[in-house]
Amino acid sequence: MSNKFENKALKQINTIDLIIERKGLMARILKYFLKPKITRALKALEKDPEWKATISDLNYQTEKLKDMLDNVKDDPDIDPRLKSIAKYL
Repeated sequence: MSNKFENKALKQINTIDLIIERKGLMARILKYFLKPKITRALKALEKDPEWKATISDLNYQTEKLKDMLDNVKDDPDIDPRLKSIAKYL
């Protein structure tokens, strides 16, 4: 009885491994062909002033949010449960 179960489980494991291996190979091939296009697109974005402004604004907002979270941690009037959540963010 267990031998049938083991054979069936082994067959399923081998099938899953084969699927993962095929997808991994396809991903590597796709990555190889698309890599030059992606690097060209990123280089073009580095020169774009709107992109630079967007990234700069995003960095500013991130720092502002971090400061606000630090203030929440230090404020004694805030609920302790919120403080415990804020330390993970």
